[in-house]
Amino acid sequence: MIAEAAPVLDGSISCSVIICAYTERRWDQLELAYRTSADQAREGDEVIVVIDHNPDLLARAVSAFTRARVIENAEERGLSGARNTGVAAATGDVTIFLDDDACPEPGWLAAYRRSFARPEVTVVSGAVAPNWEAGRAPSWFPDEFGWVVGCDYRGLPPDGSVVRNPIGANMAIRRSAFDLVDGFSAVVGRVGTLPVGCEETDLCIRIRQADPRAVIIRTTEASVRHAVPADRGRLSYFLSRCYHEGRSKAVLTDRVGSGDGLSSEVGYVASVLTTGVLRGLPLRSAAIVAGFSATVTGYVGAKVSRVAHAAGAPEQTGGGGWAPLRIAELAIDADGRPVGELGYADALADALADSPADSPSGDGPDQPAHPVRTRLLVTRDGNPVDTLDLAPGHPLPEPRLRELAAAAAAMTVPEVGADVFTGADGHTPSVTVVIPTRGRSAELRRAVASVLASDYPDFDVVVVDNNDTAGSVAALLAPYAGDTRLSVVHEPVAGVSPARNRGIAGARGEIIAATDDDVVVSRQWLRELVAPFADASVGCVTGLVLPAGFASPAQEMFEEFGGFSKGFRPARYRLADAHPDHPLFPYAPGVYGSGNNMAYRRDLVARLGGYNRTLGPGTPVKSGEDLDLFLTLMFDGATIYYQPRAWVFHHHRDSVALLGKQLRDYGRGLTAVMLSWALSSPEQAVQIARRVPAGVRHLLDPHSDKNEARTEDYPAALRRTEWRGMVEGGLLTLGRLLGRGGSLASGRRPLALAPIATTPAPHSATGPATPLHSTDAPREMVQHAR
Repeated sequence: MIAEAAPVLDGSISCSVIICAYTERRWDQLELAYRTSADQAREGDEVIVVIDHNPDLLARAVSAFTRARVIENAEERGLSGARNTGVAAATGDVTIFLDDDACPEPGWLAAYRRSFARPEVTVVSGAVAPNWEAGRAPSWFPDEFGWVVGCDYRGLPPDGSVVRNPIGANMAIRRSAFDLVDGFSAVVGRVGTLPVGCEETDLCIRIRQADPRAVIIRTTEASVRHAVPADRGRLSYFLSRCYHEGRSKAVLTDRVGSGDGLSSEVGYVASVLTTGVLRGLPLRSAAIVAGFSATVTGYVGAKVSRVAHAAGAPEQTGGGGWAPLRIAELAIDADGRPVGELGYADALADALADSPADSPSGDGPDQPAHPVRTRLLVTRDGNPVDTLDLAPGHPLPEPRLRELAAAAAAMTVPEVGADVFTGADGHTPSVTVVIPTRGRSAELRRAVASVLASDYPDFDVVVVDNNDTAGSVAALLAPYAGDTRLSVVHEPVAGVSPARNRGIAGARGEIIAATDDDVVVSRQWLRELVAPFADASVGCVTGLVLPAGFASPAQEMFEEFGGFSKGFRPARYRLADAHPDHPLFPYAPGVYGSGNNMAYRRDLVARLGGYNRTLGPGTPVKSGEDLDLFLTLMFDGATIYYQPRAWVFHHHRDSVALLGKQLRDYGRGLTAVMLSWALSSPEQAVQIARRVPAGVRHLLDPHSDKNEARTEDYPAALRRTEWRGMVEGGLLTLGRLLGRGGSLASGRRPLALAPIATTPAPHSATGPATPLHSTDAPREMVQHAR
């Protein structure tokens, strides 16, 4: 138990103020928080600034904050780890936690000293007043939900009352309490900008469980003003924050029990929210209902997912006879006979390092503990024909190889040249490959190396660094510093869409080829991806995406979900054509191809506004940007051509948790795009409404193209999480409109382009000579929509 403390004068209490920061975007606010805290400190007090895994911010803070101890988070990235690092370094009697965007009012530190003069007080919650960037809260924002923006809210008990837990932006804890508990938990709490929480609640509940005599009180005298940026006044953020609060509460109740975990919430809902609905204005009442519904959805969804995951855990760890799978290319001749040796993809180079590279059966002295299955990508003359799975120890099936050779001979590639596209004037179009990344080191280097090995004669590669600050991605690519075809540009606005738009705007090529940092491309990829542009009506080309192997069951589950592959036969999609095989056409998700293997005419996509900044990773919707671009191209009259000869390998998510998040994001993107297009015009609404029955059958029918590959072992929880994402996508879209965030069209405006290069990119057989360069092209090159 916490030791009894004798009454003390508040002046003898020493305080350690801990301010955690993770981004330079808040530098001005961080500087204000530091200065106003340091100005109130007395002798024996200290200010500790903890930087959360951001070397540039760390160096800047060390230089600027001369009256503080500036240290780096020594634990896992996130607010909990940063706070624990601060606690470990603190020497004061009381640790005071202040957000980097909160500014203490005069008398703040003195008020905390007075509160802790009472020996029974263990935790004190200060007052947090919102400082809205817009000047005031939105008219619809209910006072009962001030916690959404980290501030006080209607329903809090008065000054001096006992509370269950503090608001994390402004709280203080007697340092001796940390001798009793393990500190803040990384299982709950915020990481970066993800709108989650409950780490303070979790800690205070554990403190009281360890010592029932511990007292937590609220004081309004220790007050701060908490900055609330404009984007947190949007309904989409409001609903997202409520949803993640529900998920955090689910984790919390698993840790501390539902009695302690929901003790305050029951009274809050029964009294405060009910009263707020009855007396509020219509918009505020609707927001209360929507916020409560989103919180419940997050809570229930997290509980269902955790139960399903627990039930399926033994099966998902690789038990039950599951074996890894590796990919190998098998070239055959016209008679189906193998040509040369198997060429193994490097998909499982790390996970299956002990697996021999010269035998498809995996036998040999270094055979791994588990047998390794092999999937052959069968090619003829460099073109993929089909895949063929081999069980460990089984020989090549010669009859099947002869069948595939015959099928390849019969396969035609209509209206596409067999070699590099060269126009009538002898001109070969230049290509810029755009790869957005946040710096996955091994994956990015592997992706870039594969692209640079392409056999296309005129291309360059633009890697878009999508981190908050520039520099880390260029450092990762140092091994390729001599290749003049490679450059790095910085796009600080988080998200795949602004990153790709940045790459398009600064590209030197006539054709943009898009891929991701977790993809390995074939040597012929660019050549085959560009060839269909010989047809002037073709505005976009997509290619075949194959799994890079399975190192975990989750990666195989993604293939059962549908994967990225669209088959081995080329296809042409035009709005004027009938497509009886696709009843949802043109609103056909997953038919045209995947955004990690596609190319388009630079000028065309720039005129149409590039990728929609309201969609994709980095936005609340999380996905949908590729489908939206396909539809935009189709309705503009362009042809989309699927070219399986342009093939790549993709590294799938390797855990069930990450896969579930991916499928939920896909569900969000699908309904967000469909609903947004339906709302764009009465004609679109009618066309989409007519396809709703077919869409429902496509989603639910176990024999539909979407579901036919799924086995009986495919987890039902993954289906539910995808459906839940679809509901969320609709709510987010409606919320964006109600919150005046604008329609889907508001996320796209024409892009201003750099001039097209008139000379080929430098290249030689012995390797290029000038170093990798990094640039920050003028921001006005991309006309970001507001």
